[in-house]
Amino acid sequence: MSARAGWYLPRYGITVEGRQVFREDDGDTVHAFSATDGVTRYIHGHNKGKTVRIAYHPNNPAYATVCPPTGDSVLILVVSMVAAVIAGFMNYGTYQLVLPAFTG
Repeated sequence: MSARAGWYLPRYGITVEGRQVFREDDGDTVHAFSATDGVTRYIHGHNKGKTVRIAYHPNNPAYATVCPPTGDSVLILVVSMVAAVIAGFMNYGTYQLVLPAFTG
């Protein structure tokens, strides 16, 4: 699935819950979901036994993607913010050490 589908479908598509129906040895899973036309469709995912949110296009239910869990996005945001603050403090400390060497 394209990056556009990963962004577009969760926002503007129809979102339903999917259940795991098969798990491969390498951790990949197959999830089943029912679209508004009543047909059960299958999609590959990476959640291990958990119920997932699946977003699909209303005019073409075969065009679907597994939505990333909200907790993952929040965790990435928090870790990025902490890394930015640490990098800022490290840069400020370097600036304070170097400044006297050039200004006398």
